[in-house]
Amino acid sequence: MKGKSLRGIWIMFVVFVVIFILNMSVVWDINATQRMWLVMDVWSLVLSIILLFRHRLPSAKQICISLILGGLVSLSYLQGSAYSIISSFLITVMAALAVFSTFAVYRESPVQFLRRNGKGGVTGSIIWGLLFGLALGAVNVGLMLSNNELNVQVSLSRFLVSLNPAVLEEIAMRTLFFAFCYSLLQGRISTKGQRFTCWFMMVIPHVLIHTPEAFMSKGVISGLVVVILTTVIFGLPFAYLQWKRDVTSAMIAHGVVDFIRFCLFGLPF
Repeated sequence: MKGKSLRGIWIMFVVFVVIFILNMSVVWDINATQRMWLVMDVWSLVLSIILLFRHRLPSAKQICISLILGGLVSLSYLQGSAYSIISSFLITVMAALAVFSTFAVYRESPVQFLRRNGKGGVTGSIIWGLLFGLALGAVNVGLMLSNNELNVQVSLSRFLVSLNPAVLEEIAMRTLFFAFCYSLLQGRISTKGQRFTCWFMMVIPHVLIHTPEAFMSKGVISGLVVVILTTVIFGLPFAYLQWKRDVTSAMIAHGVVDFIRFCLFGLPF
């Protein structure tokens, strides 16, 4: 399989970057960062639909798991609007279905939802997720202390909100992008360029949607520094967990990082 088979995802990424740049000059009721999250939601839905058309629906069990994952994400928006509840549910379910359907076709995928037969089994995934989450959570707290005041409160609502980054972001904004690349490659990653593309798409689009305000308020150089730091400190470790362990461990780690942040610094809304 030649590298040009990945041309589709790179074209999508170029369009995404163009939108990212143009977005910073738009004046609207919602800020630039929120608009890029909406763009990412649309991109995720497009990839999900393409994969589902290509590979069809997964098994009934995996459909049920997808619905459960969507339900968990919806819980994080119980205090939000009906639109947020419905859209987050739809994006998560569609992405999970697409991922499961792709992995069902290409069973040798290096990224798995849960490695039951790996070292330590399910317990191992939980432990790795907690360890990575606590370590990255501590780093995140250290970074945030310089610009944020503590607002310590441990509550169920803060746990529920952390389900959104844990589940939706890891599946719809990371695993799904790998699954799309893997499908384009027909289940065979045979070159360094192909592997780089898979890693890149699992990390950079999701990182970029966090950074429009950094570019707008501090300039291009500072914005790029934020992109690099976010990639190294958070994006790559979560992607590494997905590759070397499984998606479940990455979801746990991501959830722990944000739960710690929400408990110490308050909710983002």
